[in-house]
Amino acid sequence: MGRAKLTGLWNRAYADFLMPSRLPLYRQFLEEALRRDYTICSVDCFWNKIQGNEISHGDKYLVLRHDIDTDTATAKMMWRIDQGLGVKSSYYFRLSTLDISFMQDIARSGGEASYHYEELAQVAKEKHLKTRDQVLCQMPYIRDLFHRNLDSLKKKQRPPAGYRRFPRRLRQPEVANV
Repeated sequence: MGRAKLTGLWNRAYADFLMPSRLPLYRQFLEEALRRDYTICSVDCFWNKIQGNEISHGDKYLVLRHDIDTDTATAKMMWRIDQGLGVKSSYYFRLSTLDISFMQDIARSGGEASYHYEELAQVAKEKHLKTRDQVLCQMPYIRDLFHRNLDSLKKKQRPPAGYRRFPRRLRQPEVANV
């Protein structure tokens, strides 16, 4: 086994089992933002403010987005911190981390819970795509996969808050910096 692989395994083991929790730092970060008069909001909330022309020069916003890639238990603890501070944020779940009940709790509390689409990266990795043009050639397949995954999610449960505009905004995932 190569050195790089061993280093990667060590870093993963450290992050998963040995690294102390950074949740107290997360709380301190939010408390400091609130103390400095930032409005903390979800992606959807901020988007609505932009669309409604509700942002004035000098307003300070912290748009809080969480990508739930692996650990829903930590996400739940972060959400409890958000709740305790009156903060609304966005939580984007992968297919492998979907927790419909938790997503509904987030939505009911005024936050945003939605699908963190991953089809573009998944296909690029699986097919070893290296260039933008290679990815563009695969976009019909990527879009189809996205819609199949989205349909599967819809069948599992009614869409959570923020989700209603999601398909319209991201109907055709864009290729950026590929």
